[in-house]
Amino acid sequence: MKKFIKILKFIFFLIPSLIGAYFGWILRYAHNPEKYPFEQRYAKFHKLMLKVAKHSSMELRVDNKKLLDELEDGSLIVANHQSAMDIILIGALSERPISFISKKENEKTPLVGKCMKIINGIFIDREDPVQTVKCFKIAEENMTKGITYVIYPEGTRNKNPIANEIGEFHSGSFRLGVKANKGVLLMATFGQFRVLSNDYLYKSYLVQVNFLTYYKPDVFLKMSTGDLSMIARDTINDDVERMKVLDKEYEDQKLYKNKAKKWWKK
Repeated sequence: MKKFIKILKFIFFLIPSLIGAYFGWILRYAHNPEKYPFEQRYAKFHKLMLKVAKHSSMELRVDNKKLLDELEDGSLIVANHQSAMDIILIGALSERPISFISKKENEKTPLVGKCMKIINGIFIDREDPVQTVKCFKIAEENMTKGITYVIYPEGTRNKNPIANEIGEFHSGSFRLGVKANKGVLLMATFGQFRVLSNDYLYKSYLVQVNFLTYYKPDVFLKMSTGDLSMIARDTINDDVERMKVLDKEYEDQKLYKNKAKKWWKK
C-alpha cells in the first residue's frame, strides 16, 4: 500500500507532463517512428526523462561523465540493473541519442513500451533463443548506423542490491560489440532502487553513477565474450561495492535524516 501511494504521489506531480507528452508526441512517434529523425525523437525522450528524474528526489553523484559525453556513436553501454529507474536515469544523463535492449515484457507497458519504440528500443525474449538472435541482429545493424545501445547483462534486476553482489553477466550480451565492431563502455550505478521502494521514505535519495572502463574494439576483440563478460562483471561489481561503502557513510552521517512525512496519515 505504501509503495502504491508513493508511486501515486510521484506520478501526481508528473501527470500534466506525462499526459501532454503521451498525446502530444509519444503516440505519434511510436506509431510511425521511421517518419521522424532519430535525433528528434530522442530529444523529446531525453527532455521527458529529465523531467521525471527531477521529480524523483534523486541526489545524483556522477563520475567520469566525460566518457559518456565523448562516446563514439554506435557503442555499447553495459550496466548493472537495479530498478525500473535505470532507464530514466541514463535517459536523463545522456544528451546524445542512445537506446536500450530490454526484456520483452516491457513492450506491453503503456508508457515504457512506447517510449522504447520511439528510440529504436529492442525487446528480447530470453526464453526464445531464435527471437533473441533476430533482435540482436537488428541491434547490430542499428549500431553500425550509429545508434548506441544500453544493455543490462544480468538479465534481471538485483532484488536486494544492498546485501547482494550484482548477478553474473550473460556473455551473449557482449556479442553485439563484437559483431558491430564497436566499443564497450562499462557503467556502475547504485541507489536508484530506493526511489520507488516502500522500504525507503526519504525526501531525497543518494544515487551514484560511475562511467568506468571504455574498451575499444581492437582491445576486446582479442578476448572471448566469456572472458569479457567476467571482466566487465567484476569491474562493475567492485565499483558498486565501493559505492555501498559511500552510501553507508552517507546514511551513518544521517544525511538521510529527513524522512518524508507519511502525508496520507495524520
